[in-house]
Amino acid sequence: MNWGELETVFETVARRRELLALLADEPLGKASIVRRLDVSRSTVNRAVAELQSHGFVERVDGTYATTIAGEVALRHLRETLSTVEGFVAARSLLPCAEGLDLPPALFRDATVVTADENRHGPVRVLVDLLTEADAVRSLGAVFRTDVPTTIRDRLAENGTLRMELLASPETVDRMRAYHGPELRTLVGSDRHELRVGDAYCRTTVAIVEAGEETVVLVFYDERDEPIGLVRTTDPAGIAWARERIDRSWTAAAPAEEVIESP
Repeated sequence: MNWGELETVFETVARRRELLALLADEPLGKASIVRRLDVSRSTVNRAVAELQSHGFVERVDGTYATTIAGEVALRHLRETLSTVEGFVAARSLLPCAEGLDLPPALFRDATVVTADENRHGPVRVLVDLLTEADAVRSLGAVFRTDVPTTIRDRLAENGTLRMELLASPETVDRMRAYHGPELRTLVGSDRHELRVGDAYCRTTVAIVEAGEETVVLVFYDERDEPIGLVRTTDPAGIAWARERIDRSWTAAAPAEEVIESP
C-alpha cells in the first residue's frame, strides 16, 4: 500500500468515525443509522459502502456492524487525534526541549498548561503535584528561590517527599550560592539524592509518584521562569522518561564532591 492509499484510508476513518463508533456499540440497519445520525439515506449509503470497501464495516443479518479491523482503526485514530491535540497545545513550548527527542506518547491524553493562558498556571499544577507526591525523579532540575513552604517542609529531614534530582553544574552552583545550608541538608539526607551531570536544559523531565506514576515536563524561559507544563500517565511516555532519566543518572556524578568543594 502506497502513501496515497494510506492517506485515503486514514481520511475515510476520520470522516466516518461517528458511524464507526455507532456501529461498534451495536449493529444497526440503515433506517436506524439515518435516525441516529440525523443525516440523509444517501449519505448513509455512501458512508456504509465506503467503510465496507475498506473492510471496516460488514453486513450482519440485515444490519451493519463495525468489524474488528474497524474497531482497531477507530481506536488508533482516537489515539492519533489525542496526540496531535496535545502536541498542538504544547507547540509554543517545544523549542525549550531541543535535543530531547520527545516521543508522541508524551502528548497522548496529556494535560497541557501554558503561561500564555494563565501566568501562574504551570507553577500551581506543579505545586499541587509535589504536594501530593510520595517520590520524584527529576532530570534537568531548575533552581528556584520561591519554593513554597509546604514543599520545603515535605523535603525536610522529617518530611514525606523523597527526591532524586539530576541537575547541571550551573544549577548546583546557583543552589549552593543562594541556599547552601538547605542544599547540604538535601545532599546529606538518606531520603534524597542529588547528582550532577547533563548540561543545563530549559526542560525538566520528571516522574512523579502519587498513587500512580505521572510524567511531567516543565518548560522554562531564559530567566528560568516556568512557561508551560505537560503531564501524562501514558505508559509509553513513562517508559521514555524512565529510560532517559536512568541513562543520565548512571553517567552523572554524586553531588557530595561538588557541594563540599570550596
